[in-house]
Amino acid sequence: MDGTMRRGALIVTVAAAVLLLAGCNPTGRIVWSPDGRTMAVLAGDGLRLGDPGGQLSPLLVTDARIASWYPGSRQLLLVSRAQTTNWKEASAVVSAAESKQIAAESEQYLSQLLAFKGDFDDFAKKENVDYLSCPAATIVYLRATHARQLREKLGDNWLQLRDTAATVSTVQTFDVSGHSVSSGPVWCRTLRQIDEVRVCPTGKAALIVETVPARSDGPFRALVMPAPGGQAREIAHLASRYPDWTADGRKIAYVRATDRYAGSDHPHLGELDAMPVCDAEGSVIEESQSAEGLAVVAYTENSRVRCTRDGRIVFSAFDFQLPCTREDAGKNQSLFALEPGRLPTVVRLVPRSQEEKIGDSAEYFEISPGGGRVSIPDESGTVSVLDLGSGEVSRAQKRVAGEHQRIPFIPCWRSDDELCFAAPNEKKQAGEHDWDVVLWSLPKGSGATLSRSWPAEAVRNFLNEPEQQPSP
Repeated sequence: MDGTMRRGALIVTVAAAVLLLAGCNPTGRIVWSPDGRTMAVLAGDGLRLGDPGGQLSPLLVTDARIASWYPGSRQLLLVSRAQTTNWKEASAVVSAAESKQIAAESEQYLSQLLAFKGDFDDFAKKENVDYLSCPAATIVYLRATHARQLREKLGDNWLQLRDTAATVSTVQTFDVSGHSVSSGPVWCRTLRQIDEVRVCPTGKAALIVETVPARSDGPFRALVMPAPGGQAREIAHLASRYPDWTADGRKIAYVRATDRYAGSDHPHLGELDAMPVCDAEGSVIEESQSAEGLAVVAYTENSRVRCTRDGRIVFSAFDFQLPCTREDAGKNQSLFALEPGRLPTVVRLVPRSQEEKIGDSAEYFEISPGGGRVSIPDESGTVSVLDLGSGEVSRAQKRVAGEHQRIPFIPCWRSDDELCFAAPNEKKQAGEHDWDVVLWSLPKGSGATLSRSWPAEAVRNFLNEPEQQPSP
């Protein structure tokens, strides 16, 4: 080579981790308040509020991505994201120590980059870059401090770095009144992607799950934060994406890796744990506690944990017997439960006779408010409902065909008898959405469309098929 890197080389090895943040995993785009009166809609342009009839508010919070209701249905904890291409702005988001750490990591990366010879496709194979804690921030820092050296090394491909931005995630409380919100305290701002937040059932603390993109031992860590602006405490460094509070608000249940992380597509060994984090008054315990190991599991990064009001811990995991071949390990997860202190064993929730009916995405299950039913989506577009009393599986949404085979958002419960999910608009007319939001009544076996009149800016990249981005 002539001393310049091939096209896209730096993007591939550093910013590729940033692209993973967008991902293709379905998320909870609609979240009903505990009283069932208001839905928080994480629309294509940000937060909007809606009622059970589908009446939608104007845009309230730009680029809101994740929402969790407080117990009283009058407040929301929101995660919103903004972009910055300025290192001064990015470094102001984090502590002085973390800013110094990112700078040191970036300098180390630059030294490796400048010293490397040969085809840059081999760079990541021959050079260890797992130490980068915020890859996008690395690009922003290097562009601000070493632009000349990067231009000389990358040649014309330097132009690809011109618009690379770091993402600033903000966790903030908003007060809800009718279909409007007012800004409350900011819990934290970070350069890491936040993948999940869940307000404690007491309303006095928050569970935050953030991405650690370059780590080879697991991409997520779970944190508990005692109050806005308080000091977050790490609960688990090797956690899956979806932990949960126990019903009494005193523990966090989560799945963590017990072996080296092998990538999102590979089942790996882990443990279902419950960590004490709050005392009887709901205050976060300052001293680190020992986690209670509940079950050994085989899981992926999207394995989910949900806790019911009666004390059960429901989780998704693979079901196979070791030793086995990779083919015998199976491709799909199922659902299981246990009751710490009551049931000394793990209980299978989906009867084997019903296993094929639940499809391939059990890790995106949600439990009804009363804990009697579980919704399970499928990549084919199917939405199934498991009755935990009878073990029977029914269909709320039948299998769909063609381009509609995906999960636009994770189904969510408004009440024990009403489930909200995406249904394909199979008779789509010009200007209509590809998908509709449906509120389905299980007793009636029918649903009402809520999203028919929602504006284009609200459904873009949400209820319409994702827009294709041009190749670099």
